[in-house]
Amino acid sequence: MPKSAKRVHHTVRPNASNFAKAVEYALNGVAWNDHSQIVELIVHKHYGVPMTTVRVEPLDASKPLSNQE
Repeated sequence: MPKSAKRVHHTVRPNASNFAKAVEYALNGVAWNDHSQIVELIVHKHYGVPMTTVRVEPLDASKPLSNQE
């Protein structure tokens, strides 16, 4: 890709999965007992202001994940 071309997605390092893993381990014992309790994870990387936003929501165990909203 030429340097002048504008990237639509941030496909260079650091990896989005590494950010997610760091948050998972950092919140062990804080937001959950163990990161194995995480059942859904949505991760995005964007250019711009450096920041991490985390939203933790309890799930209704009586509903499938697709109906949680």
